[in-house]
Amino acid sequence: MAFSKPNDQSTSEAPKKRDRTIEVKGMTGDTCVSKVNTALKDVKNLSVDSVKVGTIKLRAATRDEAQEACGAVTKAGFEATLVKPVATA
Repeated sequence: MAFSKPNDQSTSEAPKKRDRTIEVKGMTGDTCVSKVNTALKDVKNLSVDSVKVGTIKLRAATRDEAQEACGAVTKAGFEATLVKPVATA
């Protein structure tokens, strides 16, 4: 008698993180960059690549995670908008 091996759901991989860009209004210098970096440290499942005056480059698996980053930046006192990714051919 042959037995089939049960499906192991625990080996499924987490969704791949995608490059995302957030435009930020209201940042004027290094103090603002520091404030934004601090705000983003509290957001889970996020990899921040760079924070510059006016722009955040990060990696997030879902749009909701990226939106959570926008919310944290807004809560820190800035206007944050997730930029739609440009389709590549």
